[in-house]
Amino acid sequence: VEFGQAGQAVITHPDVDVSNLTTAQVAAIFSGEITNWSEIGGAERPLILYVRDEGDSSTKALRSSIMGDTPFAASVAQVITSQGDMLAAVGGTPDSLGIATWPTALAKGAKVQALTIDGVAPGDAGYPMIGPLGIGYLTERQSDVQPLIDWLRSEQGRAALSEFDMITAAQ
Repeated sequence: VEFGQAGQAVITHPDVDVSNLTTAQVAAIFSGEITNWSEIGGAERPLILYVRDEGDSSTKALRSSIMGDTPFAASVAQVITSQGDMLAAVGGTPDSLGIATWPTALAKGAKVQALTIDGVAPGDAGYPMIGPLGIGYLTERQSDVQPLIDWLRSEQGRAALSEFDMITAAQ
């Protein structure tokens, strides 16, 4: 059962002095055409790129909205297999950039920043990379989870979700 959407954010180490990228710049970074922060308005420093594995929802969102089948850069620092590891890698590595589900980063208090893409933040419905948030459950357990689903879809639940930049719509 879907209850909202989440931005799959391009994230950086908090000391990176770039705050916005164009979709073309995002594609050029992940494909390896851009390898230094100075090429996109930042300091003269090498850009350290982390990616998620091909089956990950963040990678799927990046591919479907920006990259297509273009291969990732040959200079990728590491392919990260979990959300927590991505947040730790980018938050702990100066000059790094990666991709992560933004509400999760906020909920975990990760030491990363999200970049806007074409001026749009990952908590906005117009962000180019968003994906569904939902709850899966066994049919015979519906009565157990229905109160949570109802709350998540309520005005109070939507307000709580929006504190973590989750995109919700009135029901």
